[in-house]
Amino acid sequence: MSKSMSYVNKGKTIKELIYNTAEKFPDRNAFKIKEKGVVRGETFDQLKDDVEALGTSLFARGFKNAKIGIIGENSFPWFLSFLAAVCGGCTAVPYDKGLTKVELENCVSRSHINLLMYDSRFESIIDHIRERHPDITYICITGDDSMLGDLIKEGREMIQAGNTEYTGMEVKKEDVAVYLFTSGTTSESKIVMLSHDNISSNIRDMLEMEIFYPEDVNMAFLPFHHSFGLVGVLVFLSSGCCNVFCDGLKYVQRNFAEYGVSVFVGVPLLVENLYNKVMKQIEKQ
Repeated sequence: MSKSMSYVNKGKTIKELIYNTAEKFPDRNAFKIKEKGVVRGETFDQLKDDVEALGTSLFARGFKNAKIGIIGENSFPWFLSFLAAVCGGCTAVPYDKGLTKVELENCVSRSHINLLMYDSRFESIIDHIRERHPDITYICITGDDSMLGDLIKEGREMIQAGNTEYTGMEVKKEDVAVYLFTSGTTSESKIVMLSHDNISSNIRDMLEMEIFYPEDVNMAFLPFHHSFGLVGVLVFLSSGCCNVFCDGLKYVQRNFAEYGVSVFVGVPLLVENLYNKVMKQIEKQ
C-alpha cells in the first residue's frame, strides 16, 4: 500500500499542533489502546473531543491556570491528562514513576501543584502524599477507581449545554506548558520550565528534518516524564501517526508485530538488547 504524503504541522503551541492534526486527519487513529486484552482505536477527532471534555470538567472544578501533576506508567489516560492540561493553558508536571514516596513528596512540595492525576498502581505512594498535602486534589486515572470516564462524560454534557470556558481558552506560545525535573544525578533535581514555543519549535524542526507518514505506527516506550519520551509522542501526533503502548519490556517484540510498529524511539542500550534477542533467535534456527 502506497503511503500518503508526509504532513508538516505548523502549529505554534501544543494545542495548535494537536488541533491541526485533528482537522487534517479526523478519522485516523491517534492511539490504539489495549483494554482487558481488546484493542480499540482513538481517532484524532475523538482525542480532541476527549481532551475538551476532560478539560472542561477540570475547569469546572476550579483548575483553570492550574499546575497539574501526573504520575504513572505510559498509558493513554496519562497522555490524555497531559493534553487536557496543556491545551487549556495549565502547566503539566510529570513525575518520575520510579521515585520513592519521600522523593515524590519532595518534588510535589517544590512544584506547588493544585491537582495530582495518578495511576492506580501508585495508590500507596499517593496515600503518603495525601497525608502531607491535604490541600491538593487527587484524581485516579486508571483501574477500577478511575474517575476519567465520569469526568469526560460530565465535561461533554457541559459542552453540549453551551459551556465554552475551556474550548474558548486561548493558549499563547509563551505560556509555560511543562515543568520537567532533571535526573538529579549529582545533586538535587532541578525544575526546568518549558513553554509551548520551546516544545512546538522543536517539533516543527523535527518534522522539517525527518519524514513521518500518517500510516506510521509509533510505540510510545520511553517514559513520559522525560522530554525525549514526551516530545517524541507529540512529534508523531503532530504528523498524524498512530501511537501504541508496550505490554512490558519482555513483550516489545511481540507488540511490534501485533501493532505493525514502523517507528520506534529508543536509547542505545534498549536497541542493543532487542538486537541481541533477535540474533539469538536467528542462531537457534
